[in-house]
Amino acid sequence: MPKKSCSIFKNVLHPLQQRFLNLINQENFAQISQEEAVKREIVATLEALCGIAEATQIDNVASLFSFLMDFLSSCIGLMEVRAGGRQSTSSFEVFVEVAHKQICYLGETKSMKLYEACLTLLQRGDATAEEDQYQDLLLIMELLTNLLSKEFIDFSDTDEVFRNQDQGTPASNRTVSAADVVLYGVNIVLPLMSQDLLKFPSLCNQYYKLITFICEIFPEKIPQLPEDLFKSLMFSLELGMTSMSSEISQLCLEALSPLAEQCAKNQEKDTPLFIATRHFLKLVFDMLVLQKHNTEMTVAAGEALYTLVCLHQAEYSELVETLLSSQRDAVIYQRLADAFNKLTASSTPPTMDRKQKVAFLKSLEEFVANVGGLLCVK
Repeated sequence: MPKKSCSIFKNVLHPLQQRFLNLINQENFAQISQEEAVKREIVATLEALCGIAEATQIDNVASLFSFLMDFLSSCIGLMEVRAGGRQSTSSFEVFVEVAHKQICYLGETKSMKLYEACLTLLQRGDATAEEDQYQDLLLIMELLTNLLSKEFIDFSDTDEVFRNQDQGTPASNRTVSAADVVLYGVNIVLPLMSQDLLKFPSLCNQYYKLITFICEIFPEKIPQLPEDLFKSLMFSLELGMTSMSSEISQLCLEALSPLAEQCAKNQEKDTPLFIATRHFLKLVFDMLVLQKHNTEMTVAAGEALYTLVCLHQAEYSELVETLLSSQRDAVIYQRLADAFNKLTASSTPPTMDRKQKVAFLKSLEEFVANVGGLLCVK
């Protein structure tokens, strides 16, 4: 540990740790935890921990992670004595901040320790209680989203300290993964996310950000969800696409592509996910052809449409034929027919090929420009 870090630990962190441990390790802690003075002391310590986690940088993460991990089990202990109120919320906030600031630096072994702690926290917590349910759900989703962020931002290979510490620990010893924690959390969140709760903008945004991340990172896990949770997730995606803001709609569209790709990879028809993607094909088709939408969403909708068309080519052709046959105006009919012919001009059936996808998206821009507003029903 660098000299400066040793000094900070000795003069600031160690006394904080000792004071906190002396408090919570008292035999009668379950009783005194309800006293206002004790509550204030605990909350002040937990808020200090959030500040310590927030100060994480690559040159101090090794010492701060080790220090904070010792505290995390104590935070879980607070859940067990049902301290409740601000103490429980602050305990969650420590985990959220540690995951937010430190996960990107952690190697496999250290990440697994954090995943295990987070899983234990979720198992001990109680987000079903009416009191503070909004705040608890928001913090759970922030925690899960922060854990998932490692898939996009990972500096662990550049951290020599952690890399050296992780050597000699076989990967086969791994017991808890990010997927385990996130899916456990989803089992908590999904049943509780009512349409009333989705009226809260911050909760709604965090929820859709989370489920989009899950679909992008672990699409293979979605078909494994229990039937009721799977249906809830699909309903959430449809609700987000059709009844929410353009930002939420775009997140839902971004979630569809990996789900369709997962179906194509498995080549299993008539599964719940395959049937669901067929339903979403019509929704995305209608969005692009029949409804007014933000032009910024064209790319996300186009990428979703392309993967869904690859998966359900016959159904796409049927949608086009049904739309054309419903036209009574010969001019509009011809304009639409020409536009669809240009959109899918290739005689080769579309596949999950990047080159074909790019060409399709380019043609789609021209398609939207030619028929945009022509058939809008909204």
